[in-house]
Amino acid sequence: MPVFAVCPACLAASEFRYVPVTHCLHCETAMPVPLQDAVRAALARERAPRPSLLSLGTIGSFAVAGMALLFLLLAPFDIGTYSIEGEAVSGPEFLRRAGIFLGLICGLCFAIGYALLRERAWSRPLMIVYWVVVAIGMVLLGWNSSNGEFSCNLLFTAIPLPIAAWYLYRKADVVRYYDALTFSDAIRPAPPSGPSVSA
Repeated sequence: MPVFAVCPACLAASEFRYVPVTHCLHCETAMPVPLQDAVRAALARERAPRPSLLSLGTIGSFAVAGMALLFLLLAPFDIGTYSIEGEAVSGPEFLRRAGIFLGLICGLCFAIGYALLRERAWSRPLMIVYWVVVAIGMVLLGWNSSNGEFSCNLLFTAIPLPIAAWYLYRKADVVRYYDALTFSDAIRPAPPSGPSVSA
């Protein structure tokens, strides 16, 4: 899909499909640098659509955050059944032992869901932080459990983190997507005044 930019000199809309974007296609006037950056960012975004797994991650993040929030709201009233490391506990006890961890998960998942929905580049490191928090939480909550359960927790947390890091920082289409988002974020604070860009 092409990107259209309105020249501030002649007010004509130029259609761009490729970079470089330096001059108006109608009057040959040099375009302001902020407008050039905006067109380049829009073209980069057109060539790097959001990977489908990140779209699923948006839904999953909000779902996990909603479930965690529900547990946090119901636990003080002892509504529902709760367990930690296979041991049945009351809602208030669950909240006392795992409430901070669950609150962190809830907040992180809401933030990740928002960042993915709004297509912000900072969603990528935030997802890594999520897996680090999960790893630490699983290890701390299972510290007093049997060796088998503790080893299982270590294995559960050791596998997703490197997979997530590879997917977010090494997979080609995801790297292109986040490079485009980073460029868009870099120019967002100074949008062009007057001329407009549309895709």
